[in-house]
Amino acid sequence: MDKRSNEQDLSEASRTRLIGEIATMVRQAEVPPEAKQAGLTLIGWLARRLPQDGGIESRHH
Repeated sequence: MDKRSNEQDLSEASRTRLIGEIATMVRQAEVPPEAKQAGLTLIGWLARRLPQDGGIESRHH
């Protein structure tokens, strides 16, 4: 495996872990409905994201 494949595997593992952690949070009764909706929206975005998609690029002036 090359370095890029290792980075993609790590990124995919991190994305999957994050989806699981958010899903656990939104199932808790004390989480406000607005926070649950935001969490579900984020899960949807993460689930549709392709492993090769980059993050948000920062601009330096």
